[in-house]
Amino acid sequence: HLLYSRFWHHVLHDLGLVSTREPFQKLFNQGMIQGEDGQKMSKSRGNVVNPDDVVGEFGADSFRLYEMFMGPLEKSKPWSTTGLQGCYRFVQKVWKLFTEDPSRIQENCASDETIKILHQSIKKVTEDLSDLRFNTSVSQLMIFVNHLTKLEKLDKFVLHQFLLILNPFAPHLSEELNQMLGYKIITNSDWPIYDKTKILEDKIEIAIQFNGKTRGKIHIANEESQIGIELSIKNDPKLSKYLYEKTIIKVIYIKNRIINFVLR
Repeated sequence: HLLYSRFWHHVLHDLGLVSTREPFQKLFNQGMIQGEDGQKMSKSRGNVVNPDDVVGEFGADSFRLYEMFMGPLEKSKPWSTTGLQGCYRFVQKVWKLFTEDPSRIQENCASDETIKILHQSIKKVTEDLSDLRFNTSVSQLMIFVNHLTKLEKLDKFVLHQFLLILNPFAPHLSEELNQMLGYKIITNSDWPIYDKTKILEDKIEIAIQFNGKTRGKIHIANEESQIGIELSIKNDPKLSKYLYEKTIIKVIYIKNRIINFVLR
């Protein structure tokens, strides 16, 4: 197929019908989906999966979602009916989340934790789509749904944002649920943009070194100043002992990772 596509494009270029010599700037070859036995699908082996049968039993969204979830796009992968059933259950779980108790869906009720996971999910799916890492995108969507199912109240706008990033993987489901929420169709909507300030951890752990040797770790507030970190160390009995009767020559701080006291 690569030879054919390049050959015909070169012919069209020689005829002056296209302006470029090559048909594409970048080519990505996806792996082959094998039969459940791990062999290439063929009628003679009896391991062919009929897409029409899959769609008829599980729906197009479950089929599409599973193919994206099977593994890295460039790898060949065996078909798994069990894996397909898992994606079908996920689709059902999403439907149930929205429809089982509509009174749970309210305005402006999202917690800080939910907002953080939402923006983490937007960031993850946005980056993964760009890099063709569809399987890890689906994993993140599943993580987010697991979080949402535990909540007593569901924020309407958060659900809408979730449906926007679900849409490339389950377009029929997401469009129908989005319509139920009262929003315009997703195909006419802008892709959501994550807010990096919403995904910062409240606390981070950094290593404490004295003359290059790690002597402990402390938890600090995210974006804590170097002065604040040094003060915390000097007030910590287990760490401040390494400063006893020592002169601090300089302090090397690698933000949010390591602080090293050079002593004499």
